[in-house]
Amino acid sequence: MRKALALTAALMFGTAAAEPAAPPDVETHTVPIVINCVDDMSRMIELLANDFGETWVIASEVSKVSVLWLFVNESHTTSTWVLQRAHKDFQEVCIVWSGTSPDAFSFVVNPNPVYPQLPKPTI
Repeated sequence: MRKALALTAALMFGTAAAEPAAPPDVETHTVPIVINCVDDMSRMIELLANDFGETWVIASEVSKVSVLWLFVNESHTTSTWVLQRAHKDFQEVCIVWSGTSPDAFSFVVNPNPVYPQLPKPTI
């Protein structure tokens, strides 16, 4: 329970301090969320493989202590987002979102991403 509360607090407050203020047309909503966590990434991999036939296809380091993983089944009809967060004495690996796509769109790669050009920083 302590770990789940720590992860929830980190999700709610940890990134807010580092983020710039939202544009005026963006609304902030606080919503209740239930997350399911285990103590080890290998256990999460095992659970998602055995119960849903999913394997990870994307890993994204979102901070020095956090990695966001996307797991998908072979037919691309189910997917699960997992957040892995390292602490000094333990790690948390939590399912933060999962769902189904009957049309097999759980994982689609953009074949030609067009990245916006950001202004160059002034010194």
